[in-house]
Amino acid sequence: MNWDAIGAVGETVGALGVIFSLVYLALQIRQNSKLLTQNTQVARANASIHSSSQGANFTRAIAFNPTIARIWSTPAANLHQLEESDRRSYDFMLISQIIDIDANHFLFRQGTLDGEIYGIWDGILDSILDNPRFLELWNAGVIDDLTTDSLSAYVREKFEARKRAEK
Repeated sequence: MNWDAIGAVGETVGALGVIFSLVYLALQIRQNSKLLTQNTQVARANASIHSSSQGANFTRAIAFNPTIARIWSTPAANLHQLEESDRRSYDFMLISQIIDIDANHFLFRQGTLDGEIYGIWDGILDSILDNPRFLELWNAGVIDDLTTDSLSAYVREKFEARKRAEK
């Protein structure tokens, strides 16, 4: 066997090695893509479960505690009729809702929370924006201090859209 034949065999073996490496790499990328898709689906499902749990826990707290139910059911315009400790409880419940909305807003923006589920939270936010006590806390800067910049900007956008709609 001469050197040219040995060189040709070496080139053939090298080319086969490259082809096998490319096939293996393609299979690994395909497998990795499937795992990423599955992980994304699991993350979205977990976000949906967590989001639903937040709302359910808040509702359960109201349903199973008559004092909390009485406080939360007090119309915001009549909060002055509540004792100071009950007004604070009302504020904490309202802020709790805002914090839950903020967390779900973040998950939605990241693409982790389904839009239909976030729509429920967005509707809750719309009803909270009509709450006079929320407006007091908002104007005092309390809500802005407790939420992400993103949610604060979103709330400002909602208020601006309402003003434009009123004109």
